[in-house]
Amino acid sequence: MPTLSIKGVKIAYEESGKGLPVVFIHGFPLSRRMWTPQISALSGKYRVIALDLRGFGESDKPSGPYSIKDFADDVSSLMLELNAAPSVVVGHSMGGYIAFQLIRRYSKQVQSLILTNTRAEADTEEKRRNRLTLMERIRKEGKDRFLEESAARLLSPQNAEKADLVRQVRSFMEGCNEETLIATLKALAERPDNTDLLKKIRVPTLIIAGDQDQIVPVESALFMARTIPQAAISLIKGTGHLSNFENPKEFNNAVDKFLSILSSLTQE
Repeated sequence: MPTLSIKGVKIAYEESGKGLPVVFIHGFPLSRRMWTPQISALSGKYRVIALDLRGFGESDKPSGPYSIKDFADDVSSLMLELNAAPSVVVGHSMGGYIAFQLIRRYSKQVQSLILTNTRAEADTEEKRRNRLTLMERIRKEGKDRFLEESAARLLSPQNAEKADLVRQVRSFMEGCNEETLIATLKALAERPDNTDLLKKIRVPTLIIAGDQDQIVPVESALFMARTIPQAAISLIKGTGHLSNFENPKEFNNAVDKFLSILSSLTQE
């Protein structure tokens, strides 16, 4: 497992394939392992890079505070170190928030966007309070109960009843500790609103949503699709917040179609 030291923090990543670089950014509280179905399916045609954000997976776990800006800085530095800029940036949930920061701060490093199961809006006051409650709960109880509940909630209602699928999702969360979870929940609560950015995005964008997502409503995806000038949308039926895992075939087909069009345009 290769690592790069970025500002003194070792960031774990994996890379396979050649061609158009595609950088996968995982959501919370996951790791790069969530992208296993995409790495295996797409690395035959593209240069696929997936990283563990600081605090997650096999990356270092420095003390907080964390911020979405910090995560974006790490991703930007990794892309430059690997000579993988500009890239197609794929962001799931929190990874989408990071992708927005990359557009704001490092736009020349982003060739195009794939935003999956994410939103542009900041947290509501109610959502912020809920995150603070979760932070206190993790401090008192530890991480295990929170992660078990999160694993089920990430799936569609019917898949959440399948113990084997929940166990697989729970395995994507290995590596993070209580301090990481608390620091990241605070970063999520404090993240900026990105709705003002949408009309300014000038790169081709694919939005992917699950029609049974219990965390990010489909309406948020539709709003982004209407507002981003060059956006297309793919709604994957029967999936929740992990559409890439619950229906990898349809997810991968949507991504491959989008990337194939990009590749043909860059070759003209």
